[in-house]
Amino acid sequence: MEHPVFANCPPAQQDALNKLISLLGPEGVSHLASQGPEAVKARLESFSRYENVLLEHSKRG
Repeated sequence: MEHPVFANCPPAQQDALNKLISLLGPEGVSHLASQGPEAVKARLESFSRYENVLLEHSKRG
């Protein structure tokens, strides 16, 4: 994403960012970007945790 708030995203979070962008669509991405870098970081961390828990659950089942 070309928005400046996403430019400082560490490489480890780029994959989560790309997945989140594909889920949110253009309007959701604009809304996320408008919340600032700290909110973006928090959302990416939450999304990554959710994804990991979901993957663990699917492996058990």
